[in-house]
Amino acid sequence: MSDGELWGPDGGSREDAPTEGGDHGSRVDELFTTAIERQVAEQRNLNRLLTEVEQSMVGLRGRIDELQKQVARDVAPTADRLGALDATLRSLRES
Repeated sequence: MSDGELWGPDGGSREDAPTEGGDHGSRVDELFTTAIERQVAEQRNLNRLLTEVEQSMVGLRGRIDELQKQVARDVAPTADRLGALDATLRSLRES
């Protein structure tokens, strides 16, 4: 391929030179720009969603911690009674 075929008459890229079908370089630039804009918009949406999920997870962890504490408080009296009953049964077996 000769330099004349590779480069346009003014030294620019052959793809940038107008062709019989129109200015393909400009159309490619347009499509590329549109694709990048869409990709950036999608990335922003994904980042927003990830932030929302992260905030929800923080809230969920807090609620799980509270639930664990509540279960421990609710079960403690029963566990204490079972421990006392077990001690009583041991002492009765030993006697």
